[in-house]
Amino acid sequence: MSVRDEEQLIELLRERDTRASRRRRPHRLEKEAYAQVGVGYCVTLCARQHGTPFADAELAEVVFVSLLHLRSTGEWLIHAYCLMPDHLHLVVSLCPGENDEEPQSVLRSLIARFRSFTTRQSWSHGMKGPLWQRDFYDHVARNPADLEAQCHYALENPVRKGLVEDWRDYPWSGSPEPW
Repeated sequence: MSVRDEEQLIELLRERDTRASRRRRPHRLEKEAYAQVGVGYCVTLCARQHGTPFADAELAEVVFVSLLHLRSTGEWLIHAYCLMPDHLHLVVSLCPGENDEEPQSVLRSLIARFRSFTTRQSWSHGMKGPLWQRDFYDHVARNPADLEAQCHYALENPVRKGLVEDWRDYPWSGSPEPW
């Protein structure tokens, strides 16, 4: 191999390494992090293809009732929620199971069930295919102040978007549980 060929090979390898380092790294925490009782989870689910399906009040009601159903089954506490026309902010904690140490359900499986159910319900409202984007954003509250800040962020979303002047006037937001 000539010196020139060797230099070209080294340059190609550097470029490959640079591209590899720019790739997105997994943004999910370890599985166990999504199964903690007493931890505040802040989740944002976006509508598929950046549409605004929740501008339809009937579909928004389906999503809202589904959230409350998982609360009534004792699987999660809802600290704050805000269903915007194109996304959902949700701040929840998992409820303990029978041994009080492990949760009754794991967050990711609850989110999957919620998305699956609401997607099926959306079909009767004229939607086709998945209602939600495949992935979702999450944040684990690090302390009580962080949890409170996340709740305020979720609740104030319709105010920031100019939909209402006070979050309490927005029909699809609330705070059923204390923070």
